[in-house]
Amino acid sequence: MKKEIKSEVFIQRCFDLALRGGKKVRPNPMVGAVLVYKDRIIGEGYHAFFGGPHAEVNCLKSVKDADRKLISFSTLYVSLEPCNYFGKTPACTNLILENKIPEVVIATTDPNPEVDGKGLQLLTDNGVKVQTNILKEQGDDLIKYFKVNHLQKRPYIILKIVKSKDNFIGKTGKKIWISNEHSSLLSHKWRTEVDGIMVGTNTIMNDDPKLNNRLYPGTAPSRIILDRTNKIPADFNVKDNSNPTYFINNSIQDLSNPNEMYYKIDFDQKDFLKTLMEGMFEKGIFVLLVEGGSKLIQSFLSNNLWDEARVISSSKLLESGIRAPNITGILKKKVNLGTDQLQIILPLE
Repeated sequence: MKKEIKSEVFIQRCFDLALRGGKKVRPNPMVGAVLVYKDRIIGEGYHAFFGGPHAEVNCLKSVKDADRKLISFSTLYVSLEPCNYFGKTPACTNLILENKIPEVVIATTDPNPEVDGKGLQLLTDNGVKVQTNILKEQGDDLIKYFKVNHLQKRPYIILKIVKSKDNFIGKTGKKIWISNEHSSLLSHKWRTEVDGIMVGTNTIMNDDPKLNNRLYPGTAPSRIILDRTNKIPADFNVKDNSNPTYFINNSIQDLSNPNEMYYKIDFDQKDFLKTLMEGMFEKGIFVLLVEGGSKLIQSFLSNNLWDEARVISSSKLLESGIRAPNITGILKKKVNLGTDQLQIILPLE
């Protein structure tokens, strides 16, 4: 007798499809869907771009003419609860009911208060069999950016630190390489996955970084530089007009040049960082990578304004220098990168 394929297999396929949406769907979530008839996938789709058709719509559109008669006898697997309201596109719950799909299986519910279980309830009330929480942890991880964006109206904030074995991140006035080539390549990959990369003035003055992704293919993030008094010289790399750059300062507001924008803000106001994050969110920075320096990282930590920390520890010894900020939280993951080690840390709840 043929062994029935487990729901986890089809939900994992939903995750794989969802990831194809990448940055193009933000601030909406990445979502994938597959339609299965007797363990055979007859349709699949994903949310491809912001404002475009949802995963369920693309999934049903993909069903071949010869298989369309099977839709009302099939199970729809979705990485996220189908929406039940008309936004930029029609409600997916209506689509499911119109096509008489008898069963829906999802990974996790939608944190959007307009949905959050209401879509599943509507389906149940109309006779659809619903199964939830299949690979829920992975499903929640897939929508972590969307959850912060939608509920807090700010970027999902990732703090990144590279530190020596004796807990230093560098030396004042000197450009020092701490991590190995594996970590450097991974760091550049991360840059392609975020919308913005932020550093402070001291990091720019010490290292004159380019803050691009030259080691990994993809779209470079916008550069966000905290330069309170506009002291960064015109010949530095961050002023090369190669990609969008915000200079956060206390005196000039000029957004006319998309590759060299001056964004004015009061550094002395209460909740300065929170206000800045809300402003960057409005400019399309939905995921932010904060790369330093120590004072800037510590400011985010002190304000409890972070969602994830990526700490790369090197085997090198510096013996003295700038102390690495102390990040405490929940260790989610630990990975060896050759002679370096990566730790993914989440805030304490």
